Amino acid sequence: MKITQFEGSSEFKCIGGACIDSCCVGWSVEFDKKTCDAVRHSKKFKKIARQYVYQNDHVMDDKIDYCSVALREDTTCPFLTEAHLCSIQVEMGEAGLSNICALYPRYYNRIDGRYEKNFSLACIEVAKTMLTRKSGLKLVEENGKPERDVVILDLKSNAKALKDSGFKDLSKIRGIIYPYLNASDRSLSEKLSGLLHFTLLLESTSQDKLLKAIEGFECSASYKDLIEWEDLKDVLAATLTSIDEDAHPYMDVMIGRLKACEGKLVYFDSAHLEHLFTNYMLMQMQKEVYPFTYIESKMLTHLALVIRIKMIQLLMGLEKSWSQAETVRLIQSFSKAFEHHGMFHHKVYELAQRLRKEIQRQSEKKA
Repeated sequence: MKITQFEGSSEFKCIGGACIDSCCVGWSVEFDKKTCDAVRHSKKFKKIARQYVYQNDHVMDDKIDYCSVALREDTTCPFLTEAHLCSIQVEMGEAGLSNICALYPRYYNRIDGRYEKNFSLACIEVAKTMLTRKSGLKLVEENGKPERDVVILDLKSNAKALKDSGFKDLSKIRGIIYPYLNASDRSLSEKLSGLLHFTLLLESTSQDKLLKAIEGFECSASYKDLIEWEDLKDVLAATLTSIDEDAHPYMDVMIGRLKACEGKLVYFDSAHLEHLFTNYMLMQMQKEVYPFTYIESKMLTHLALVIRIKMIQLLMGLEKSWSQAETVRLIQSFSKAFEHHGMFHHKVYELAQRLRKEIQRQSEKKA
C-alpha cells in the first residue's frame, strides 16, 4: 500500500517518558469502545475506570471517541505512572492502547481511497523534526499501511458536498501551492499574498474552467492586511477563559505575553525564521485538506490559516530576537494549548467570516 506523507516525517521518534511536554499531560484522553470495555473489565484498571472513564454523549466514531478519560487534579492522565509511562501499555502491550493513543501524533486521512499520513505539531518532537527543515516540505509516497484502521477525514470527490467544489483537482492544486510556498526567494508576506490571490481564483472560477485557470496562475495581486492585532487578542483571550492555566507547562508564558501586548507591538527581523512559518503552513494545509477545510468557502479556510500564523507572530511580537529553538517551542505550545480547543476554532471561524466580507469588498473595488 502507498501512503502519502511529507518527506522526512518518518524520522520522527517518540521519546516516551523523556518528553518535556508529554501528550499524557494536559489533555482529556478519548478511548475507542474496545479499549473502554477492556479497562472497565480489567482487574487492574476497573477502579480507575469507575472514577475517571465516562461515556461520551455525542460519539463521532466508536473507533475514536466512544468514551473519555478525565484528568487527575494535576492534569495528568490517570493511567500515567510515576515514571511517565502508560500503565495500559505496560500491562497490555502496545496492542492494548486506544486507537488515538497508539496513533498520536500521527493522523490519517483517506482521499478518494488513498491514505495520507499527517503529524500533529502539538508534539514537540514532531515540531523539532518538521518545522526546522530549511529545504521545505515535499510530498512523497512510501510503502506501508496505517498502524490502526482509523481515519480522521474520509473524503470522496463524488460526494454531494464536494462534487462541484474542485476537490477532484486537489492534487493539481497542491502541485501549484506547495512549490510556491517552498520557494526560498519569497518572503512570508509575499507567500501569504500569493496564497490569498490563488484562493480567490479558486473561489471565483467555475468548475469547467478551474483547471486551466490554476495551471496559468501567476501572482500579481497584493491585498491590504486586514487582520487587526486587537481581533487576534480577543480570540486568544476568549479561549484562555476556558483553558486551565495549569494544563500546559508553557501556558503561563503565553498568558503573560498576551497580557503584555498593549499598544504598538515591537517588530523584528524574522527572515531567519520564515522557513518555520512556511513549514507550519504546509503541515496544517495537508492535515486539514486545504483549501477544502470549510466546504462552504475556500476563502474561510485560507483566512483561518492566516489568522493562526498572525496569532503566533502576536505572541512573538514582544521580543526583538528569537532563536529557532524558541520559535519551534512556541509554535508547538500554541498548537497544543489552542489548536486542539473547540472554543478557539469557533472564535477563529467567526473572525474569518468577518474578514471574508471585507476582502470581498476589496475585490469588488479592484474589479
